[in-house]
Amino acid sequence: MRSPLSLCWPWGIFRIKLWLRNLVGVLCRTFYLFIRESNKIYEAMNKRIGILTYHGVNNYGAVLQAYGLCQVMKDLGLDVRIIDYIPVWMRNQYYPSRILLRLFIRPWQKVLSVVHKDIISTKNTHRRQDSIAISEEGIGLSTIKILRYFMPLIRIKRLTNFRKKFQLFRKEYLPLTEKKYLRSEQLSSLQNEFDCIFVGSDQVWNVNINRNDLSYFLNFLSNRAITKRVSYAASVGDTFDFGQLRESVESLLKGFSKISVRDEKSQDTISSMINFKPMIVLDPSLIADYDYITPPRVIGQPYVFMYFLQNPNRYKLVISILRDVFPYHRFITVLHPIKGARLINSGPLQWLSLIKHADFVCTDSFHGTCFAIKNKKRFVTLPINSARVHRIKDLLFRIKLADRFISDLSIKTIEEKIKDLVHNEIDYETSYIELDNLIDASRQYIIEAINAN
Repeated sequence: MRSPLSLCWPWGIFRIKLWLRNLVGVLCRTFYLFIRESNKIYEAMNKRIGILTYHGVNNYGAVLQAYGLCQVMKDLGLDVRIIDYIPVWMRNQYYPSRILLRLFIRPWQKVLSVVHKDIISTKNTHRRQDSIAISEEGIGLSTIKILRYFMPLIRIKRLTNFRKKFQLFRKEYLPLTEKKYLRSEQLSSLQNEFDCIFVGSDQVWNVNINRNDLSYFLNFLSNRAITKRVSYAASVGDTFDFGQLRESVESLLKGFSKISVRDEKSQDTISSMINFKPMIVLDPSLIADYDYITPPRVIGQPYVFMYFLQNPNRYKLVISILRDVFPYHRFITVLHPIKGARLINSGPLQWLSLIKHADFVCTDSFHGTCFAIKNKKRFVTLPINSARVHRIKDLLFRIKLADRFISDLSIKTIEEKIKDLVHNEIDYETSYIELDNLIDASRQYIIEAINAN
């Protein structure tokens, strides 16, 4: 009679052979995928890439996302340049000479308006009472108005220093083209200058911001140009309809070899003009590594960082509640003065440090939210203009942090909500599982876009 061991032996050999065959199959498949992806990256490394974005504005999110996209591409071994396009609307809005001119001219315009009204008032008084006297009340009101109109002139030094910090950042950290382009017509000289031009990220397709500038749809490239047209995390912002530009935009979008957007609203808007849904990818600020350029801690004491794009007066109740919750913390802010908070004239690098070392972040900004998440901070995001809030909610929903967004600022709900968000730690372990998957997909999109036929 055969022993049980001898009966099991052939079956054991069979199982081992099957296991080895499967292992070899997995290893071969893994090696094949590795070689394929390596070839894609190698092919991309030999290509020259241009980026067209809002790098020239003095806005923290704008310059840091531009830096982030460059770093992501450099990590892939690409030769990348940001097209130094500074159009008229950007110069008028952000350049210091224009800002200072407005600060000087506007007060005088308002003063002359007040004087003109007083003269008319005087004439009417003279006609009625045969007198040219202006009432004491009228003079007092005019004087207060005049003083208030000239208050912005105090900001000149701060604005100048603010602008210099952004200029220094662009000069040191952004790989700009040697030539500066001041008009859209000049961009036509870029025919075949790059193997591929990426448009994005940021609100490059928001025609309400760029004054209907179709350069951000690459209209300066001719049909004969061999340069690939690609968008990365482009956003339409609060553009609901391109209006008279719709036909032109549709035609230009058809020339893109790959299209990706940053949020669902942009996806819906663009897909209504083309035959497919563009891929939603992450903003570069959530992919790139900023630790190398982030300076050491700026504020020694524990602090709450408040970063508001809009006037913080609309968030008075929230700020008051945060003061009760953090009675021993300092409150730090940039851009807008807040009563009881220290206003810091920060450049992009200092701004990175302020978020990284804060104990809590309160913001109404998309990029403020992105960097709070990137640094795994406790934070709360407040609602801004309803037409713009969608991109923040989209991001938070995708990484399971939708509860950090407060949509209702009514007195009944806000206090309990704020205190709950402040005291509860964020489950970043779960969020980062989703975020890491989105990062991998976004990187893969860039590689495929560059190698697409």
